[in-house]
Amino acid sequence: MGDLYLHILLVIVISWAVWAHVALTASVKRQRKLKEFLRFLKHETRMNEDLYPEALNQELRDLRKEVQAALKDKSAEVEKIEERLDAVNNKIPRKKYSDWGAKIEGFVVVVAIAFAFRAVILQPFKIPTNSMRPTLHGINVYLEDDSKVEKFRENYLYPIYFGRSYFNDDVPIIGATEQLDDKRNFLVQKLFTRTYYTVNQGEKNDFPGQMKHLAEAYELWSKSKYADSGSQKMNGYVETGDNLFVNRYVYNLREPRRGDIAVFETKNIKQYDGKSLGGQFYIKRLAGLPGDTLKIDSNRDLYLRKQGEEQFVKMDQIHQGFANVMSKKDGFNGYKRVPLNERYAYSIALGNKTKPVEDLGDNMIKVTTNDAILFYRSDSYVPYLVKAEFNNGYKMEFTEDADLFTMGEDQYYMLGDNSNNSLDSRYWATVPRENLMGTAFAVFWPFSKRWGWADK
Repeated sequence: MGDLYLHILLVIVISWAVWAHVALTASVKRQRKLKEFLRFLKHETRMNEDLYPEALNQELRDLRKEVQAALKDKSAEVEKIEERLDAVNNKIPRKKYSDWGAKIEGFVVVVAIAFAFRAVILQPFKIPTNSMRPTLHGINVYLEDDSKVEKFRENYLYPIYFGRSYFNDDVPIIGATEQLDDKRNFLVQKLFTRTYYTVNQGEKNDFPGQMKHLAEAYELWSKSKYADSGSQKMNGYVETGDNLFVNRYVYNLREPRRGDIAVFETKNIKQYDGKSLGGQFYIKRLAGLPGDTLKIDSNRDLYLRKQGEEQFVKMDQIHQGFANVMSKKDGFNGYKRVPLNERYAYSIALGNKTKPVEDLGDNMIKVTTNDAILFYRSDSYVPYLVKAEFNNGYKMEFTEDADLFTMGEDQYYMLGDNSNNSLDSRYWATVPRENLMGTAFAVFWPFSKRWGWADK
């Protein structure tokens, strides 16, 4: 379907180009010229009537009627009308800087429309992390043979086409690496991220990414064949994350659906240990709607039980996005259960209890807090969570075979396609409806195989 739309668009563009440049007949040229006259006269009579003397306004109105009549009467002489138009145009009083005023006014209108379009219809968004990989990519670091780093193609074409920035820098050494201040102006720093550093007070290195990406490059280098060779240089490139448009209007037309790749605000969403989420916006795949119960089993498959139903349904039958993840191939790894060490983090609630801890026997305890009733197994040094019932209707249960999550009213469950490396609803519960901004529409840059519709 995407190819069909592109073909239709291509046909329209080619047709317009042909129509705009073919040799025009005399009658078509005549009609176009008259319509151009009419647009000018309409503008003058509508916009400046209160500024002109009545005699001039009357001449403009008469000439406008004459042009309208000439459009219907093919015997009318366009040359005489053009002469009269020039004569009237010379009588129009011109203000100093009027052209500049019109240009500024037009610029302001265009900017206002662009901001309104961005706020209401399509908003650019850059994928910050790899939580949706391989469906969508965040910023990635790759090592490369040094023979490719100096080539014209890699240094000038690939940055434009693939968003790659190549580096050939000294290997950072713990205790001997000093990060330098970025003395570029603020705007340049925002547009072109760089990390400057020296090793053993040597030459200045210019790495095309943040410090965390430099650390990632070093980790890759330390495990690669280049480290074994004794080389003191890291060669490779940083590839920018996918830049896409978010359809901000779609949820005004319909309700959120399972399988949507949705962007949402993180305000008022906290992890279970009380920490705020890093970043103002997240992008994940919407997996659960209000009333749904989701199950992740030990086979890394995802299941759905809708409200009022008894049986679970495998979610690869519901949307292709879930089917891709559950295929466990082509870079997908299925859905990961919440690790036991993460369930230890819930022990923070022990310090926020509002009632004494209840011993339920069989190494089980019950803890009541302001917003939840929590059940822990205490057969280890640190109690770990096995069940939680929140006051807002959200529930979690961890068994030997599966993790279960039940949504309450106005709660949406979000999961990353890269379940091994995604900070999602498994770790901070649900997203309220008001936080959902819109869906991923299309990747507009870089021009990789993911270019085009965001969820192919």
